[in-house]
Amino acid sequence: MFSPLKIILLLAVIGIVYVVARKAGFLGKQSEKAAQTGGKKGNGEKEPTDLVNCPDCGTFVASLEDHTCKK
Repeated sequence: MFSPLKIILLLAVIGIVYVVARKAGFLGKQSEKAAQTGGKKGNGEKEPTDLVNCPDCGTFVASLEDHTCKK
């Protein structure tokens, strides 16, 4: 079935294909679009928002301007 020599040759071929694909630019590099956006994922994720603690009710909200306390 599989001799140790065949397994070693198979691993060598896989390694060579991996190295050639990396040198050719198929693996391990950022896409052009990701490189232009600073390496951020281009899947529509928003930047995280810092939350502020409301002094009246103690709830954490994104903006105190739009917040109305519910007591």
